[in-house]
This record gives sequence, C-alpha cells and structure tokens, in this order.
Amino acid sequence: MWHFLFGLRGRISRASFCLYAALAFIVLLTLLSSLYAYALATTNFENGGPLPWPTSSLGMIGVGLWFLILLLLFVSSLTVTLKRLHDRDKASWWLLVFVVAPNALSSAARLWYDAHPGWSEALGYLLDAAAVGLFAWAFVELACLRGTAGDNRFGPEPLPKAS
Repeated sequence: MWHFLFGLRGRISRASFCLYAALAFIVLLTLLSSLYAYALATTNFENGGPLPWPTSSLGMIGVGLWFLILLLLFVSSLTVTLKRLHDRDKASWWLLVFVVAPNALSSAARLWYDAHPGWSEALGYLLDAAAVGLFAWAFVELACLRGTAGDNRFGPEPLPKAS
C-alpha cells in the first residue's frame, strides 16, 4: 500500500487510478466538511470576520492532523497520477500539462476577472476554456484510455494477461 500511494516507480491500471480518485475525493470532501463545521461553530466567522486559529491544545492537534492529511493526500495524488502516466508510457513532465497548467490557467483567469471587472472578460473566458480543455484531456488520458500493452520503459504491465 505504501508503494502504491507514495512510490515513484512502476505503473498502475485505470481501475486502480479511478478507485484511488474516488477514495481521495471522499477524503477531501471529509476534510472540507470538517473545515465547514469548524467555521459554523465560530461566531466571528458568521459575522464576516476571518476564520480564527484554534487556541486550545485539542484544536491545535486537530489543525495539525488536518494539514498532515491534506499534505499526504496531495503527495499521494501526484505519485498515483505519475504512475498512471507511466502506464500510458508518458514521462513525469506530463504532470505539468495535466496538473499544473489547468490550475495555473484557472488562477490566471480569476486574476484577470478581479483586475478587470466589467472590462473585456474575453481573455478570462479563454483562459478558463483552456483550463477545462486540459482537464478534459487529462481525464481521457488517465481515466479512459488503456495503458501500454506489455512492458514499457517504466516497468511491467500492471494487469498481466491470464494464461
């Protein structure tokens, strides 16, 4: 399990990737729900103020655990995606195309909208469309297309043929 989540070598199948994605989504949803529950429990946040940092020992442990789980989820998501790219016989730099670029384009669109309210939003729409296009390409490439048949430069096929 450790190698599956954090190992950088090898390949994984579509089914393993999709199962991981579903479980990671549930973990992320749980983390965000816990943050929302904390926000609702604080009166300062309800009045429009910033979400306060917990001051109790238990609250500090909870925050540390929350960030640790989020960090482990982030790192494991990158490594699982990397191994799925390996199954498609693609190098590590494709993470830039499928993970970094869509987020960068979407963030640039948000900055454009904020910097130019009501003024020529065409560039923002174009950036958002490019981000969605890259995300769709990543989805098809990682979750829909079959991996390389047989061994490739990253290792043996994750699902060997039954004899």
